[in-house]
Amino acid sequence: MSKPACLVCFLTHTFCHRMLLEITCFGVQVAVMPVKVFYTSVSSSHEIKKGQQKLFMVLESKKIPFEKVDIAASDADKGLMRSIAGNPTALPPQICNGDTYCGDMSAFEEALECEDLEAFLKI
Repeated sequence: MSKPACLVCFLTHTFCHRMLLEITCFGVQVAVMPVKVFYTSVSSSHEIKKGQQKLFMVLESKKIPFEKVDIAASDADKGLMRSIAGNPTALPPQICNGDTYCGDMSAFEEALECEDLEAFLKI
């Protein structure tokens, strides 16, 4: 017998509670995506563009819900990214879970290689 699908996101409850911060089915509270990726839509760096594409591809292929935050569109978002990263010169992409810093692209690639992505993303 399969598990019932969530009324909010139509996924199994086990998946919802593992991947999302909050979910209430019959009380219908909106699911919250904890993973946030700070990226830039404008960059002359091929390395940054390639890293961002890989990061998005991996998260999407593993069906990990995430929010994209474009720092090119807002200086406030760039400041927030650098504040969360604890580095005043941090470059995108940077990954966090809520307000908890997860790491940069090299840390993401290391977690991927070690098959420890869920622990890295704190989900």
